Amino acid sequence: MVTPRITAFLSCDWGTSTFRLRLVQCGIRLEVIDELRSDRGVRSFDAGADGFEVYLREVMEAMDAPPVPVLISGMASSSVGWKELPYAHVPFNVTDTTGLHHESLTIRYRGAQLPVHLFSGVRTISDIMRGEESELVGILTLPEIRAAATEQCLVIMPGTHCKHVCIENGRMIDFTTFMTGEMFELLACQSILRATVDWESLGETSKAYDASFVEGVCAARDHGLAATLFKTRTRGVLDGVGSSLNLRYLLGLLIGDEMKKLGHSSEPIVLAAQYPHYYKIALETLGLSSSQLICLTPGQLAHATVRTHAAWLINQDAASSSPL
Repeated sequence: MVTPRITAFLSCDWGTSTFRLRLVQCGIRLEVIDELRSDRGVRSFDAGADGFEVYLREVMEAMDAPPVPVLISGMASSSVGWKELPYAHVPFNVTDTTGLHHESLTIRYRGAQLPVHLFSGVRTISDIMRGEESELVGILTLPEIRAAATEQCLVIMPGTHCKHVCIENGRMIDFTTFMTGEMFELLACQSILRATVDWESLGETSKAYDASFVEGVCAARDHGLAATLFKTRTRGVLDGVGSSLNLRYLLGLLIGDEMKKLGHSSEPIVLAAQYPHYYKIALETLGLSSSQLICLTPGQLAHATVRTHAAWLINQDAASSSPL
């Protein structure tokens, strides 16, 4: 067995609206020893411009990061990112890192030429993802999830653009994107509905909020999304429903519409959400058996991409060190 030479690396998740960089120490176990987050997603740069490299160096300097390899997943490899890379195709192996497409660049940092590895996304005939595939590989390395992935399951990955990923025999065979998160923000903050919802209350929880959310889930299930969205406004104007309650009703409409077909599913469902509360309520409301649902904890999700980057880097390092 070849002993890996990598002692540390930088793991980056560069999304459309957010940027996250972690300094990772390799040893008996992986340890994230520093982290920086910002709202400098790829949409704040011109596609293909030098600004990506300049900003990455600035963040590395701010972290006082050593000159170590940088691994980047997400939208940095998209048509609006640093350098566009072609997508991998389904079926896509999610049990190891062999399916990840990448290209290596270099940047000048503290007198050294550092390797920067950009990872591309995955596509079907009609859908695309970038970044979620790296997170998914890291999720499915968890022993408690691996058994489901080696047979058949659906992985739900909420976010700005939520992904429902079909897994069979350790491979991603299909996925669907739902714009739930983006629609929620647009409707709550920029549409006519903004006057009857309280976006600032989003982080609060209560039984009354949950009940209003369930009302939205049921309305979407029974009448569809287009026919119920405006009721968010009429509930406030005609019925005097408070704006905080109405925000949950709107969220229930959107998540309920996204999840309405899953209540009849019989396969295991892995909920990979940092904040699973409302998704779990929606699934239960729609009739999903609690025994089918595997809810990951924030701790299990926090370093999923880091685990994928570490596995890829160590495998590459071991291969280059092999005498064969």
